[in-house]
Formats: sequence, structure tokens, C-alpha cells
Amino acid sequence: MIFYYFTAIILCISYIFLISLFIYTWLREKGFVSSANNNNTFASIIIPVRNEEENITDCLQSIIEQTYPKDFFEIIVIDDNSTDSTVEKIKAIHSEISIKLIELKGEKSFKKEAILEGIKQAKGELIITTDGDCIAGKLWLETIISFYEKEKPKMIILPVVFHNEKNIFEKIQSLEFLSLTGSAGASALLKNPILCNGANIAYTKEAFFDSTGYIDKYTSGDDMFLMLALKNKFRDKIMFLKSENALIFTNAKKTFSDFYEQRTRWVSKSSGYKDFSVIVIALLIYCFNAFILISAFLSVFSKNIFYSFTMLFAIKILFDYIFIKSVTKFFNKNSLLKYFILAELFYIFYVFFVGLTGNLRTYKWKGRRVKK
Repeated sequence: MIFYYFTAIILCISYIFLISLFIYTWLREKGFVSSANNNNTFASIIIPVRNEEENITDCLQSIIEQTYPKDFFEIIVIDDNSTDSTVEKIKAIHSEISIKLIELKGEKSFKKEAILEGIKQAKGELIITTDGDCIAGKLWLETIISFYEKEKPKMIILPVVFHNEKNIFEKIQSLEFLSLTGSAGASALLKNPILCNGANIAYTKEAFFDSTGYIDKYTSGDDMFLMLALKNKFRDKIMFLKSENALIFTNAKKTFSDFYEQRTRWVSKSSGYKDFSVIVIALLIYCFNAFILISAFLSVFSKNIFYSFTMLFAIKILFDYIFIKSVTKFFNKNSLLKYFILAELFYIFYVFFVGLTGNLRTYKWKGRRVKK
């Protein structure tokens, strides 16, 4: 029992410190306001796609409608062996913006190679990547460019949120995803980024080719491995753009199976992380959630452990709520807070099981079974 209580105290104190630091950092940053400068940076928007016939038209239309001058950006779409009508949908779009379509051939291309091929053909000083199932607001590009020209970062971590949530499962995902966006933002603002999302990220073309570690044995991880490679060389030049206008909107997974495959894909590359902060924070969050779940099971046999479980879970709920409320408030998503307790329960279970199995099984992505 001494070991149990010692572990509980260490995990609890560490978790409180981490989340408190995230809360303070997130609230301290007021948010970026785009200036009225005459922006003149040329940007290349890279969109790797596979089987996005239902989404690609809306995605491209949202980028075509940007307020940023149309002769100062290009759109490059890289199709990764789509088996549906994605390519035909892209070719059918008529726009005054040049949309360059690159069609990859070969079973082993995948997203990293798609992005690399797009960047090789990009003319922009600044590379911005998103996905074929994403929607950008009209001020998205203008805001990113304004921030880039003011701060001159090597990489900009940008916010991603879900929209059009239709049921409780999707709303729980949305709330949980906001916590990831907040964690990515807070850690980057602390000059120690631990997360980013390839659905909304920007970096200089020069920095991309100056980094190492992007193409490796892992099929996924185009975003994280690049961020970690750049972090080794340009830690102070990786920044988070906290702005509603910089948002990319995407959809939650419709089924638990799709959600599980997505999170397995995310976890599958974690064994390749070498960054101390990423490893320690990931282990802390996993161990704390696993400890609470195990304590819940053991509390059936011990009244003392039941009290310990109740206290740990209450502490987690309190600090998680303060943090997620600060994030939902900034992104006008406060209505999701009614699902907070359900999200907390769901999170504990899925983190425990996906963490156990994520590096042991294959996952399915866009109709292809992937080993890692």
C-alpha cells in the first residue's frame, strides 16, 4: 500500500503541475490580431489527398475564397492513389487560382512522400499544409501570412477544431480534440512544443529541406517528426498562432471503429519519438489515467483505495475542466462543456487501451492496411 500511495502522490502532483502550467500559459497569451500591412509573402498550400471525393470540392473552394491576394499563393494537391472520383472532382474545379494536381503512382507512396513531392514543386517561401477533409475560414491565409511576416518563425503550429458535430459521440471527440489543440498551443508558447497537427501547419521551405528526420520508417508522422526535427535546430522559432481566424475546421469520426483506427495510427509512431519532453509528458498522461482506471477497479476490494480513487478522479476533473474551459471559451465552443464528464470517462478508457495496443497492431487508413 505504501508503494500505491507514493505512486498516487507523485503522479497527482506531476499532473497538477503540468495542467496548471498549460492553463497559465494559455490564458496569458491574449491572441494574435492580424495587421493591415501589405503582405507580400508567396505561399504554397500543400494538400495531400486520398479518397476525398466527398470533401475535396468544399476544401478547395474555401481556399480559393481566401481574402489574401490571389497572385501571392498557389494550391498544390497531391493525390495518393485514390480509388474514387477525387481526381475528377479536382479537375472539375474552375478557379482563377492555379491548382496544380500531382498524381502519385505506387503502393508505397503514403502521405509523407506526397507532401515531399508537393514541396519539391512548390514555388512558395512559406509552405502551409492541410488535408482534403478540412475547411478554412476566409481570413485563414491572410492571418497566417501576417503572423509570419511579423514573427519570422521557422514553423507555425496552427489550431484545428471539429465542426458540424451531430451526436454525443462526435461532441465528445470535439471536446477532447480541443484539449489537444490547447496542449499543442500551450507547449509551443512555452518554447517546448510537444504536439502539432498536419491539417494546419506552416513552415518555411528552407527549414523543411534544412531539417532531418522527416522521411523515416514510420508511414505516418509527417507533422510530428518534422516538428521534432525542427525543434532540435530552431526551438525558439517554432511558434503557435493563437487566433480564431487561423482555424482549420474538420469533422469528427462518425464511428468508434474509425476513431480507434485514427488514434492507433497516431500512437503507432510514438516509439520513434526521441524528444525528452514529448516522452515524459506522454508517459505522465498515460500513467495518470491508467492509474485512475486501475484504482477504480481495485476500489471494489478496498475502501481506502476507493477514497484515493475518488480524490484522484476529482483532481483530474477539476484541473482538466479549468483548462478545457479556457480553450473552449477562446474558440467559442462553450456549449460542448455539458459533455465534459462523459468526455473524461471516455478519455480514461480509450487512452488506456489505445496506449496498450497502438504499437502492437496494424491500422487501416484510407482503405489500406498499414503496419506502422
